[in-house]
Amino acid sequence: MACQIAIGQDTYRDNFSSASYSNNDGNQNFSTSWIEQNDNNSANNGSTRITSGRLRFSNSDDDWIYRFVPLAGASNAQLTLDFDGTSRGGEIMDVFIYNSNTAFWNLVGSIDSNTTGTLLITLLRRKSIQIRL
Repeated sequence: MACQIAIGQDTYRDNFSSASYSNNDGNQNFSTSWIEQNDNNSANNGSTRITSGRLRFSNSDDDWIYRFVPLAGASNAQLTLDFDGTSRGGEIMDVFIYNSNTAFWNLVGSIDSNTTGTLLITLLRRKSIQIRL
């Protein structure tokens, strides 16, 4: 799984190439590292972790992870999320974007498939976002 935000020529990207929640593989840096909720905050083990170049979720019914992306001054942005659902065990992974204007998480996509693919989400005129997986 790779996660990328593109704003004009600026990209915020995490290829999950190393077991670290602070990877910055784009030409801009995220404002924060990935932050786990309801797990052990380790990229190396737990139900949410990075392994073999992927962000992996396992038995994570109440676990989630998020990261902050600064979008001040941007008129729009595009979130690209490459995923592999071939071993998902019948579970659904929801993707949320935090709206700083309303203080609510908005569901913007779900991965409910035993295939690989890409989720593309266009974001319009936000001050900032947090991606929650």
